[in-house]
Amino acid sequence: MISGIDAVKSKRIWFVENLSVWGSQQDAEFDFLAVEEADSVQSIHFGSLSIGSSLQQVNYSDLTDHRGNQLPDSINTPRVIPRTHTGSPVFVVGTESDTGFRIAHDDGSNATVVCDLMIIEMGD
Repeated sequence: MISGIDAVKSKRIWFVENLSVWGSQQDAEFDFLAVEEADSVQSIHFGSLSIGSSLQQVNYSDLTDHRGNQLPDSINTPRVIPRTHTGSPVFVVGTESDTGFRIAHDDGSNATVVCDLMIIEMGD
């Protein structure tokens, strides 16, 4: 049986400095209905379209920690905690996957926001 402190120490942790976050979460979801007629056959199509969003996809293998080590391609049950350098909020969108995550800022502008990341491998 593994003790509590051994379980905490067995997980890997990385600190990534100065990640530029250009993605933004300023989207809108539009539902639409289209009617089409081709060769006297009428069809109705319903759809949903997301516009205005530019979420940033980040892969762990593209990151380097504060010691200059490249992160692995896959991290077992990761959690990513961003810390912004400015007052603009930065957040992880959705759930982190074993290979990467999506990140965005909520600045209301197109300016890039710089942040640091703490990436923790939670494991099984």
